[in-house]
Amino acid sequence: MADSVTASLSCPVCFERFASAAGAAFALHLASCSRSSPSPPDSPTSAAAHCPRCFHVYTAGTLPHEISFHEHECARRQRNDVRVEAAPSVTLFPSHCFLCGNGGRGLLHCGGSCARSAHQNCVNQLQAPTVGEPVSLAERKQAAENWKCAQCLRGLHRCQRCGFMGHEANGMRKCSVLDCGYHFHEQCLPDDETAHAGFVCPRHTCATCGTQETDMRRCKSCTVCDHMTHLRCPRGSGATTGPTNNGGLDPAHLFVCTRHDAETTTSPTSSPDASNSLRQRLAAGDVVLVLEFNNALLPTSAKQAAPDAANHWGVILSAEEAEPHGRGNQLLSVRMFADENVLVVPNQYALRVANASDFSRPVDMLRHCLERHAMVELQLRQMDRNIDAAEEKRILRISTAAFAARLKALGVTVAQATSDAEEGLARWRRFQALPEPRHYDGLGDAAPSYLYIDTRRWRRVHDRSGYRQW
Repeated sequence: MADSVTASLSCPVCFERFASAAGAAFALHLASCSRSSPSPPDSPTSAAAHCPRCFHVYTAGTLPHEISFHEHECARRQRNDVRVEAAPSVTLFPSHCFLCGNGGRGLLHCGGSCARSAHQNCVNQLQAPTVGEPVSLAERKQAAENWKCAQCLRGLHRCQRCGFMGHEANGMRKCSVLDCGYHFHEQCLPDDETAHAGFVCPRHTCATCGTQETDMRRCKSCTVCDHMTHLRCPRGSGATTGPTNNGGLDPAHLFVCTRHDAETTTSPTSSPDASNSLRQRLAAGDVVLVLEFNNALLPTSAKQAAPDAANHWGVILSAEEAEPHGRGNQLLSVRMFADENVLVVPNQYALRVANASDFSRPVDMLRHCLERHAMVELQLRQMDRNIDAAEEKRILRISTAAFAARLKALGVTVAQATSDAEEGLARWRRFQALPEPRHYDGLGDAAPSYLYIDTRRWRRVHDRSGYRQW
């Protein structure tokens, strides 16, 4: 009995429990507790009696949103106090929106690992309308502080070496330097650069003196490539390299170097048109690519129908909100094109490819998707080697197999499906023949994101190639 008493202390007014080690907090609580209608902790009307940060005691009848606002402001004040006590530093987030390329105030800083910023309005344009009850001011502030871009929510990041996006759990390495945000495929890096846990990317090697610098406050870095110079380089002035300000970037630390002056948008995620496929919230009728990196989501029948396909697509039958206020988390019911089975997955495992409402007939949508699917499969194989005519035919058969069940349901013949896949081959060849930077013909000024996502699995093996595909 004595052990149970010393293990915890209970307020006689509001029944709030304190650990025996928290004597100071318990004494402060007793001195200020004014709850007029006590409820035991197991009561249905019981609520938190005090703020866990400042131990402020809530009076009876305090509304939930008032408690939320108080704790939000309390946490903000504590963070500000820590910043004041810390050593002076600079904010290295770009002062421009990665979606529209413009600067401005009130940018949302991604809470993921990409170190990018975006306008609230640009983010909203890529989301479906908010549903449910209005969101309070405190909740909007909390949402802004915890916001992550759609790529980071899915664990997708663009390799700065090859331009393809990969999954963070599928052979992607993140630079360990604070606020860098650059990612690379392991197979795109030399072995000596991937051997260390604290990987430092080429962005942190001065182009003038060749020495490594991991303190980005001393550097001036290009936001497009890995070009970097010291602000005060011993072998020259890095501050004179390239324009001092471009598109609202921080003129002291971030810029776009002169080698990109003649370029247009080339990043697969740098324009609203290209980023549209990376929208977070999805709806019924969206055609999606299922992000299958660990071979754990797709049903066995789909894998057996197209065992060599790197991409499996389907159409969303329903999208169920998993959280109130339309915050973005959804459960999707997806009918797979390979076997017609329905797969239920969270929306972070689905990437938008097209929408059924864009086509007058279901068969037109399917033929469009088959054409694009062939392009994606060809693009992935092109990463490894130049493919010959025999390999091209094999890839077209793979794409046709990935749509087999849906093609049969709509009465599309094998000859028609092969013709659509061959049209995808023709479009891909035209795309490959374009000079750099390439413009994706007919689909805006940048290639859609799904054309640049490596969904295959890789592992390191001890042979001459260094990597082998699973």
